[in-house]
Amino acid sequence: MHAVRIRPRVVDLLHPADLDIVMQRLPLPDDRRLDLVVATNVLVYYSPFEQALALRNIAGMLRPGGVLLANNAVPDVEGVPMRAAGLTSLPYSEDPDDGDRVVWYQRV
Repeated sequence: MHAVRIRPRVVDLLHPADLDIVMQRLPLPDDRRLDLVVATNVLVYYSPFEQALALRNIAGMLRPGGVLLANNAVPDVEGVPMRAAGLTSLPYSEDPDDGDRVVWYQRV
């Protein structure tokens, strides 16, 4: 089992928002842009065109240098300031087919 432990005082700082990442983005001023967006098991359900729209919206919410984590690769989109920055494989067990990969993108 993989887990992340987060201190309660950090959780209290979170403000979740319900939005359609393909069609919407949070209107954030520059000083409130996000450092990290986690989109695991999300973008895989969209077509390449919808993934491009989502990538544009995510880039619009991230600060320069901010990171998007996803478990599937999305196409580079001309004019969107996001670039693939790395890939990590995460095994869940000793079975080589039992795992996931995390691709991270950085807003340039």
